[in-house]
Amino acid sequence: MERNPFESEQQEVLKKNKLSALPFYGLARGFLTGKYRPGVTVDSIRAGGITDYQTDKGYAIIEALDKISKTHNASISAVALAWLRANPQVSTPIASARTVEQLKEIMQIVELTSEEVVLLNKIG
Repeated sequence: MERNPFESEQQEVLKKNKLSALPFYGLARGFLTGKYRPGVTVDSIRAGGITDYQTDKGYAIIEALDKISKTHNASISAVALAWLRANPQVSTPIASARTVEQLKEIMQIVELTSEEVVLLNKIG
């Protein structure tokens, strides 16, 4: 969700030097799990950290991730991590889990089509 300064400055330097990076907050502090929706209040001490993502753009990304996750029979979290993995300048997406259920969601491996990656990049 926070694509700059990575995309505006760092990505080209990494590409030119054949390097990759580890993204910080791979699931945008939990926003890309799909639990934060318009009109839904999430009772969590971490909820305050995602207010910058609760925008029309943020919700459009969640909607696209939702549709793609259904196509792949996978969690939204797994699709979001697949989106990161689709970037050649990202070496490994990092995500954390507090529960076994969350762990199961982020362990799923999804291979996105090029069309799905283009769609997510266009929205993001």
